[in-house]
Amino acid sequence: MSETRNLFLEQETTEQLIALKRDIKREINLRIQRQHSFLAAPRDTSQPSAEEKKLATELLAYVDKSEYDNIEQMWKLKPGLMFVEIPGKDGVLTTPLKRALYNIDTWTWRPFLLWLVDNKPYLVPTFLQQYDAQKKHVDLNYLRPLFDEYAVYDTQVEKWHYEQITDNDLVCEWRHLCEKQSELLPFHMIREMCRVGNGLWGPDYRFDAKSAPKGGRMYDSSVDGFIELDSADFQSRFGSSLGLVRYLGWTSAVGGIGQYARVMQTPLLRLSCDADSIRQLCKERTSDLASIPTLAQSEEKISTQRP
Repeated sequence: MSETRNLFLEQETTEQLIALKRDIKREINLRIQRQHSFLAAPRDTSQPSAEEKKLATELLAYVDKSEYDNIEQMWKLKPGLMFVEIPGKDGVLTTPLKRALYNIDTWTWRPFLLWLVDNKPYLVPTFLQQYDAQKKHVDLNYLRPLFDEYAVYDTQVEKWHYEQITDNDLVCEWRHLCEKQSELLPFHMIREMCRVGNGLWGPDYRFDAKSAPKGGRMYDSSVDGFIELDSADFQSRFGSSLGLVRYLGWTSAVGGIGQYARVMQTPLLRLSCDADSIRQLCKERTSDLASIPTLAQSEEKISTQRP
């Protein structure tokens, strides 16, 4: 007697086998995904992208040269770039904002803070966090070697005046001073010294102009003409053959030995006065830093406006 086939049972068994294979395949895929989940993980948006780091590096270069128009244009477009951590020239991690604070560059950090308070108040705490982290590292002693070089130079000028040293000796010391200026003076201080229309300033000057010292020029006595700070000529010569000295109401670049006699004959214009003025500028800009909590105090009132 032949067996009777149960087609319904066979169909049910086939469907169960298909479902079982599907379940096994799904389980295998899930295990593979768990083991390699990093491949499908979304980018951590709390970390800056490669493009943001590139832009922050560009912004940092503008901060180092105190190119205020370019700085403002970038942070108005992407304010978060001021907080992006990137390596500086020395390899140490920093941010454009921290660099501005370290350089005590009021004309970089203050417009940015005031703009944040009015336009992006939820970013003010980030500003204050970086300020708190950086202020302990603001050390004006890094300018001491420059002040020491000013003192040495003034001593050499006096010796030269009384013919105790040669012209070449004085030229050598002048070049040392130029090198220290180029090495240590933040560029915003150079712009301040070369602010267009600024007269002689001294140790009591407030440095309280209402606008940033954009651009700037100096009188180059070696060529009897003006030279723009943002020119390639200034960049290539400053620190090698050019140095800053206040002379007859202008910021001059002394390059020839004949200038030393005229500086020496006018005690008010001896370079120790320049050193005192730079100290005063440091004092005023350090005082500006201390005003940051006051400028940001309205942040507490508007912190509820966070998106």
